Amino acid sequence: MRIFITLLFLLLAGFNGEISAQPGQSNAELANQYFSTGEFEKAVVYFEKYYDQDPFGAYNGYMQCLIKVKEYDKAEKLVKKQMKRIPQDPSLKIDLGAIYELQEEPEKAKKVYADAIKNLSPDINQVNLLGNGFTRRQQLDYTVETYLQGRKLLKGAYPFSFELAEAYAQLGKFPEMVNEYIEMIDFNPGYLPNIQTILQNKIGNDLSGNLSDLVRQSLLRKIQKRPEDTNYSELLLWLFLQEKDFESAFIQAKGLDKRLGEQENVS
Repeated sequence: MRIFITLLFLLLAGFNGEISAQPGQSNAELANQYFSTGEFEKAVVYFEKYYDQDPFGAYNGYMQCLIKVKEYDKAEKLVKKQMKRIPQDPSLKIDLGAIYELQEEPEKAKKVYADAIKNLSPDINQVNLLGNGFTRRQQLDYTVETYLQGRKLLKGAYPFSFELAEAYAQLGKFPEMVNEYIEMIDFNPGYLPNIQTILQNKIGNDLSGNLSDLVRQSLLRKIQKRPEDTNYSELLLWLFLQEKDFESAFIQAKGLDKRLGEQENVS
């Protein structure tokens, strides 16, 4: 009889959705537990309490739950409250724009995104927060706008070439991607080995077979523009060796040796 009563109690508790609520569990544990099982309406109740206790730890889960249950007005208020708490985090504006999109208000969303980019601070971390936020949501055109604005604001302190190159790669804009990697050598020649590794991987995974040509063309333009900078000639020599174009590599090596010799004589 005792076993029967216990089983009946468990069944009723499960039926009421409370079987997972064990004594001593915190609001955070219950919120995340219900979230993980897809019981978003129940999760919202506990996320609301959790947010009052820890607005930073609860925010993302709470936001996702409100969106899942389509409480968009409440989600909008939550974002705006969080923006007041953390005004230095520009990526929160992306959350606000996403809610406007879900409410089928694309113009309001565009205005928020444009405002976030326009009002960026000349700070690498701020730019990366916003750029990464757009990338996570696959809004890559805004990612590009963010990093170009960051480049302009920082006035040469950091060009965001690696970040832009990756965004262009995801957009399928490979000439722009290659140019960003090549331009990074201007900023810091010490990045040359990193760029070689990246290009080697990109070329190795390039099914079209066009990427090598794009790299070669970009390097030749740079060499014509800045013949005194041997970094581009070294990278072109490396490219010929990757392609097993040994004849071109030999000619390039001879020309590079000559230029290096001339530079030594001048110095």
